[in-house]
Formats: sequence, C-alpha cells, structure tokens
Amino acid sequence: MRSLTISRKKSFVGCLGVLKVMIADPAGDVDINGVKTRKLGTVKNGATETFEIGEEESAVYIIADAASKSYCVEMHQLPAGTGGVVLSGKVTFNPALGNPFEFDEAPEETVEYRRAHRKKGYALLPVFILVGVVIGVAVFAIAMSVVNSIIKNRVPEPAYFSREGLVITLDDRFEADEELDIINSDRVGVTVTRENFSLQAGFGDLTLSEYREAVAGVTDRPVTRGSTDGGVLYLRYTGMVNDVEWVYYAFEYKGTECFWIVQFFFPAEYENELREEVFGWAEAVTADAGNLLHAAYSAFALPQTNSIASA
Repeated sequence: MRSLTISRKKSFVGCLGVLKVMIADPAGDVDINGVKTRKLGTVKNGATETFEIGEEESAVYIIADAASKSYCVEMHQLPAGTGGVVLSGKVTFNPALGNPFEFDEAPEETVEYRRAHRKKGYALLPVFILVGVVIGVAVFAIAMSVVNSIIKNRVPEPAYFSREGLVITLDDRFEADEELDIINSDRVGVTVTRENFSLQAGFGDLTLSEYREAVAGVTDRPVTRGSTDGGVLYLRYTGMVNDVEWVYYAFEYKGTECFWIVQFFFPAEYENELREEVFGWAEAVTADAGNLLHAAYSAFALPQTNSIASA
C-alpha cells in the first residue's frame, strides 16, 4: 500500500463545500463518466488529507456531489508505484460549472479530461446551447423561431426566484432548474454563491471592494472591474464554450452574515442588447426575509452600497 495526500488550498470561492475524493475501482458503486469509483474520503477548504491506496496504476477524482459529478469533476492519473503521491489544488471561480476543483500544474491528460467533460455542464445551462449547438434539427429551429417571435411581441411579467437567502427579480422568461441550481432563460443563466462570515476570523470585516479583489484573485481568467449606475460592484470575464464566446458578470453583495455573488452569463453576441437589462436585474436583488434559514435578513431594496442590513 502507499499514501495519497490531497492538499486543498484555502479559497473564498466554494469554501463551504466539502469535496469528495474518489478513486477508480472496478467494484466501486459510483460511476463517473463511465469509470467505476469508490469514495476515499473528503477534504475541506484549507485542509490536507491523506488516504491509503494500492500500488497499481489508477486515477483519483475530485467531485462536489453526485448531481454534478459528470462535469464538475477533476481527474488525475496515478502511475503504479510504491512511493507516496502528493497533490494540491484549489476550487476555481466558475459558478456555471459549480466552481470545480483544479489540481496545480495539471498534466496534459488532466487538462484534456476537463475539456472533454466540463463542457457537459455548460451544455446543460442555457436552452440556447441545446437548440443552437446540440439539437440542430431544422423543424425544431423553425418552431423555436416562431415561439421566440411571439415572446418578443409581449411584455414579460416579473418573476421572483429565491436563492441562498436572496430574492432575484427577473421575468417569466426565466425558469429554475433545481437539479443544477441554476435559473435559465433562452439566452441568460443565473447562479448564486453564498460565503458566510464565519468561514474565518475577520472575513466579515472586508469591504465589498476588498471582497471583490479576493474573488478576482482566485479567478484564472483576466477580469474587468466595474459598477452599475446604482453602485453594484461586479467582475466581468469571458470564456469559450463549444466555440462560442460567453460573457460572465459576477455581482458582489454584502449582508450582515455573509457575502453573495450573483452571476449572469450569456453569449457574447448579445452583450450590447442584454447588458443594461442585466444591470437592472442586479440592482433589484433583495434579501429573502421569508427564508427561515436566513431570517436575519429583511426584504428591501439594496442601497447603493450593495449592503443588506438586518431590520
């Protein structure tokens, strides 16, 4: 037998989540993209855990949960040997994929594995991808064109979605996907991340600007910093998915017990058309007084400081 040590670097992103460490095993009971695996254990934010594994060639997988294991997953090949294996990494800022864990200095086979499987998560998000990229059926495309024409000629009604102690006011073109924990329309996706002050001493003392810089520091892409006319801070970045460029706006908020990130994402070709509407949605975010888990917050419009205080 030999040891496998996994070090998870401390990160503000996804810090509440406990990651599951899996290893390939033909007798395992968890299937990850066609490979049978079994659970070795878990690793918390900022923790280092050591597990006992065999000396044969294998592979280790890091997942968040069963629902997202096919795309929010990191894989590392383990060559045969008797010496201990030490790996490290951190959770990356990508709410569209569930903020996946990534190993440091990942070898090529790990990078290829990401490319092959993480796009599954993106493909599940907006209906736009399913229609324009995956389905590609002419009759369906014509039908969708007719439906979209009808939709464009009516005024959308407000619709309210509760996520992580917030209420997001959108419209009835959106619907919630509870399995993926994402809010979708035909072109825009929305996710919410909550980071409690109790995660570490002094976390709640950060200003919103300081928190935004902390988030930017764990993002592996170039970011643009900005704010809406109403003073809501955001980070903007882009990424390629299935040869389509996507734009991500991550808006930051602060409450009495936590920070939130509300992220909107959509194809870059619609940015000029959607930007002001997205900014309006971001400025309409309120606290959810009806959520018993977060009853300390009162439901009222955010002031220009993005700060939500208790009643």
